[in-house]
Amino acid sequence: MNYIRWVADNASGFGGDGERIAVFGESAGGNLAAALAQESLRRGGPRITLQVLAYPAVDRFNDSPSMYEHMTGPILSRSYLEWFWGAYLSTPDQGADPRVSPARSDELAGPPPAVIATAENDPLRDQEERYARKLADAGVPVQHLPVKGAIHGFLSFTGPVQLSRDILNQLSDAVATAFN
Repeated sequence: MNYIRWVADNASGFGGDGERIAVFGESAGGNLAAALAQESLRRGGPRITLQVLAYPAVDRFNDSPSMYEHMTGPILSRSYLEWFWGAYLSTPDQGADPRVSPARSDELAGPPPAVIATAENDPLRDQEERYARKLADAGVPVQHLPVKGAIHGFLSFTGPVQLSRDILNQLSDAVATAFN
């Protein structure tokens, strides 16, 4: 949380505006960006203008159909997810904390608008879609970008894959729109 405060306090030093901050993250970074948006709201600032989440891991205890449909990947498998969560948490119980699993928060009214890109062939897809609906149901403006045929981590392929470049352009357009 101190990092976002530092950005707000020092934004003018690097040509930014401390009153207009966006957070962006992919996968585990999407988890951190979503948790940061919620925590910033709980702590009374700094205000975040937009959260951009690309295939975020937002629920440690997700056991949805996509976790089984895509349990062997490609790229991200259920066993990798278990390993990552085990490396991240000291105890499994920590996964219930909304700072770890933002989708488990009961206080979703008020976070910044969200743009959430989900990949069709991703074990995390269902939890991401559920999170987008939960935010929308709480009154948060949400732009959901379901990406047909994509796999977890698809933004890593923006060089050779036109679909990845197109989605990255849509995400950057959402940021530009939020700041205009």
